[in-house]
Amino acid sequence: MNATRQEYILLLGSNLGNSQLTLKEAGTEIEDRIGKVTSTSSIYRSEPWGFQSTHHFLNQALIISSELSPIEVLMVIHQIEEGLGRIRESLAGYMSRTIDIDILHWNGGTITEATLKVPHPLIAQRRFALLPLCEIAGGAIHPTTGLTYQELLNACSDTGDVHQLPAP
Repeated sequence: MNATRQEYILLLGSNLGNSQLTLKEAGTEIEDRIGKVTSTSSIYRSEPWGFQSTHHFLNQALIISSELSPIEVLMVIHQIEEGLGRIRESLAGYMSRTIDIDILHWNGGTITEATLKVPHPLIAQRRFALLPLCEIAGGAIHPTTGLTYQELLNACSDTGDVHQLPAP
């Protein structure tokens, strides 16, 4: 029996350790454990969002084709993050991290669970997420606003410094 293929757009972020290597390792783990990576954005360097840190983030978006359910993907994401040195603090708030993987988009649908909200609730306010996402799926429709992600980026009020790194 074949499970239904699901399409996810994930955002990877890292600002501790060798962030470029961590993004690469996370991508490999995602492909091995979640599903086929069908598109990869460039890597973007961005200022921390929502907290102060001297360490800038590297971010990258991936489109994944998977047979896993959203909750299964989230469970595997948490395992991958832990394996790459992510320490989740029980205190609320943003902080520096070796890796953070968010589900930004899923099959053009919405999920509102205690542990998972898709699309990410703050996506329209985050240039560091919208820029890499728009590079690979700018025409995709945000399911609750009805706007494309490119339209959300064009309207985004975030003025944080985000720029694309040159290809290696």
